[in-house]
Amino acid sequence: MPETLLQDVRFAFRNLGRSPGFTFAAVVTLAVGIGANTAIFSAIDETLFRPLSFPHPEQLVDVFSFNKATRTYLSSSYPEYEELRDRARSFQQISAFVRMPLNVESGGVRRARTPVEAVTGNYFAMLRLPPVAGRV
Repeated sequence: MPETLLQDVRFAFRNLGRSPGFTFAAVVTLAVGIGANTAIFSAIDETLFRPLSFPHPEQLVDVFSFNKATRTYLSSSYPEYEELRDRARSFQQISAFVRMPLNVESGGVRRARTPVEAVTGNYFAMLRLPPVAGRV
């Protein structure tokens, strides 16, 4: 059995040596496939499988409004956040955020739109995260 495997490998390499165009195409195809697979797995691993990088991520929940007629989840408004904050007793803390694009300028160079979040004042305290720079 190992002898036939060795013969098959020699035969394969001999044939690949006879047709360098095919060999190049096969190697490039394998390299692109392996590279794409690695990149996709790395992104999925980082976003889905690794725990969030702050204390007690299992205690965090998102609260959304739900439209029964269209069967879609909706973002809550600021007045809804204030009402939930004032009335809800099931949560230790409640904060709100909204994602939005913003034009950012750095060093006199205007950059394309950058996604940012506007958050309530207790957002970082709720996550138990210190600011990276400056103060909250």
